[in-house]
Amino acid sequence: MLSSMIYFAILFGLVVFFHELGHLLLAKKAGIGVSEFAIGLGPCLFRTTKGETVYKINLLPLGGMVKIAGIDDQGDCPTEKNFYQKSWLARFSVILAGPLMNFVLAFFLFFTVYSIIGIPYTPSNKVEKVFAGMPAEKAGLVPGDLIVGIDQTNISRDNASEIVALIK
Repeated sequence: MLSSMIYFAILFGLVVFFHELGHLLLAKKAGIGVSEFAIGLGPCLFRTTKGETVYKINLLPLGGMVKIAGIDDQGDCPTEKNFYQKSWLARFSVILAGPLMNFVLAFFLFFTVYSIIGIPYTPSNKVEKVFAGMPAEKAGLVPGDLIVGIDQTNISRDNASEIVALIK
């Protein structure tokens, strides 16, 4: 149970990180000021400043935020770095960047898992391997044979679940 909660927190934190990273990168590229980038909520565990942005990791991995100049602090930022002073395309791209990064992350994770694990094994009624001294070898089965029936019951092509059901 505890390990499941830890895995969930790590995965959720990863999703939040990439989402907020999308907002951050596009805001900086558009010349919009970003005063804070935080992952997690609650008390700060780690903080560093680079340029005008404070980067923080907080205790509870349940969210995150990017503080974009002009959105909540209309009068506190220079006009040229204000979110609302940028073109509609720049503003739209900053807002859309978070959800798009979630799609990028999903594609990357799918590609990585698929590359490591490969194509999932689909059971079939084709004999893949025969072990020496086992009943299949004694019955004369060889790799490549197709099991077409058991006890007068026909098995449809490539449906190993029928075989499993008949053996039980």
